[in-house]
Amino acid sequence: MTVPGEALLQVTDLRMHIHTRRGAVKAVDGVSFALYEGETLGIVGESGSGKSMLCLSVIGLLPHGARVVDGSVTLSGRELTGLSARELRDVRGSQIAFIPQDPNTSLDPVFTVGSQLRETLALDGLRSKGATERATELLKSVRIAAPAERLRSIPYELSGGTKQRVAGAIALARSPRVLIADEPTTALDVTTQAAYLRLLRDLQRSHGLSIMLVTHDLGVVASACDRVAVMYAGRIVETGPVRDVLERPQHPYTRALVAATPSIDERLDRLAVIEGQPPALHDVPPGCPFAPRCDERVERCGELPLLVGSGDRAVACWVAQAAGAER
Repeated sequence: MTVPGEALLQVTDLRMHIHTRRGAVKAVDGVSFALYEGETLGIVGESGSGKSMLCLSVIGLLPHGARVVDGSVTLSGRELTGLSARELRDVRGSQIAFIPQDPNTSLDPVFTVGSQLRETLALDGLRSKGATERATELLKSVRIAAPAERLRSIPYELSGGTKQRVAGAIALARSPRVLIADEPTTALDVTTQAAYLRLLRDLQRSHGLSIMLVTHDLGVVASACDRVAVMYAGRIVETGPVRDVLERPQHPYTRALVAATPSIDERLDRLAVIEGQPPALHDVPPGCPFAPRCDERVERCGELPLLVGSGDRAVACWVAQAAGAER
């Protein structure tokens, strides 16, 4: 594949398992991708595809019983897997920041917005009046009206959109190079969602950010991302530039996702659906995990396809790879 310069964040064959009574849940199963300077990479897929677990694996915020069992995550050439908890805490925020899907999980309900921002700024030695001034600037940068007043607000006094912006301000407080946003627009109405995506683009330019944007919404991917990686059953099944992937999807799962996404001029009674359910990640069938739901499956789909391609496109599908070889 063509490499547009050196990767800022490089994930290679990452595998993360969650150990349960039913066995090991392969939440992230051999994922590889790169995030380059100044770009936005979309990670898209249905619920249960492993998107959020991928985020948590990259930044080392794993749930109880989960651990990275193989693979590599490097940030600016520094290996993150295997770092101590203290070393990871230093990396988080200062170099790579995370905005969770629900801002209520990252905002303390009993402390003011200002105290939570100042607590983050204190990690870099900024205190007192200087911290308050910087906190006000951060709220202003994420376009919160009356930022000095909002510093005195408790999170429950804020709307969902404003809380999401506060979470963004906290994430940016230590000037990270990489921002990971996990479904940041899910709870927002369409108008607020569009405004938030515009804000992310502006922050990316002004702060020099590289963004990994996780979503189930192809509309968000189309409007906000440069490249996209499609996930299914803990694996990436297709990747490439957004326009190419959405206009000429190669994997049957990607085509199904595109077909199931309504357009403004489309009759809803003709909306396509993806038959069946994603596999349970503790019991993924052998071979291509999408094969049981795929109308194009062939005998070779009983073998697991690798993510391969040419140029800046790659797909993990025997049928698509055979078609590409014939062209």
